[in-house]
Amino acid sequence: MRSFPAALIVVLLVFPLFLAGFLVVGVSTWVLDRGFYASILSDARLYQVPDGLSAATRVTVDLPGNSRVSLRVSPRALKEILPPEYVRNQALGVLGSVFDFVEGKSPVFDPLIDLGPIRRALAGPEGKRFSRVVAEDLPVGPAGDSFVIRPGRLPESRPSSITVERAADLIQAALPAFARGIPLRIRLTDAFGWGEVVRGREWMAFPVLRALIIADSIFLFVACAFWVAAAFLGGSDTRRRLQWMGWSLLAPAAVVFLIGFLTTIAGFAAPGGAGVPAPAEGMMRFSPAFLAAVYDAARFVMKRAGIGFLVTGAVAAGVSMALLGVSWSMPQERRQAA
Repeated sequence: MRSFPAALIVVLLVFPLFLAGFLVVGVSTWVLDRGFYASILSDARLYQVPDGLSAATRVTVDLPGNSRVSLRVSPRALKEILPPEYVRNQALGVLGSVFDFVEGKSPVFDPLIDLGPIRRALAGPEGKRFSRVVAEDLPVGPAGDSFVIRPGRLPESRPSSITVERAADLIQAALPAFARGIPLRIRLTDAFGWGEVVRGREWMAFPVLRALIIADSIFLFVACAFWVAAAFLGGSDTRRRLQWMGWSLLAPAAVVFLIGFLTTIAGFAAPGGAGVPAPAEGMMRFSPAFLAAVYDAARFVMKRAGIGFLVTGAVAAGVSMALLGVSWSMPQERRQAA
């Protein structure tokens, strides 16, 4: 009769608690790893402009906190002043700010975007190419329309009476004033409406990883308490108690190990990003390099997550097998005397 309530504790409490705890341990090995995300975001291929966007496609960029600057141009024009390397560096900078806050190294979460390189690009050779592409991509309007370049804004159409070359020259001449209206940096908290919350306040350091470890430790401690209770309730001697502990631990460990094994195999077995087929006609045609980068990033995530589950399950299974091995090695007479 003792075995029945012990089995209920194992099925209803020990197994789900250990399973959830092991999954959290496996996830925590990479989910708060700065290097994991930096490896993904370091690939400049992720920041390439889609090839299939036509000149008629328009992108509006309004800088937060500076409503005087509004840019509505084609992605082809943005490509001249937003090279993949620049966007990648900004993404890595934001990542660093996020993890400085998450790891408790910075008391304030206030990531910045450096716009200085854009201002310098507009004043250099990139600005000349930018002006040309903007002029080429502008919709053509009636000949009598005015071609006015207001501070902080570029024209959105070109009268048919003005040639592309003339429009490009006018745009380039106005770029210095336009660039001066661009701030040197912007706060992402302003873009999301958090500026008033974070500005001027020193928050307490928030070490998320430490909090996650503490929470998971408490979680596993509760699981271990029911684990031991079930073993003492179901086993009448030391050998049987060790077997209860070994088998009840082996089941969730095996499930986590299987999840890790399948995820890792899927990550390694999937073909490389170079084999990604081109999108169908009429769809937004991202560059093959961009699609390959996304595919490779997905494979990397699967492999890293799978290895975390695989190691966690293997360690837990090793402990369970050690408990079972000790119980099997105990002599019969000692079991009877217990």
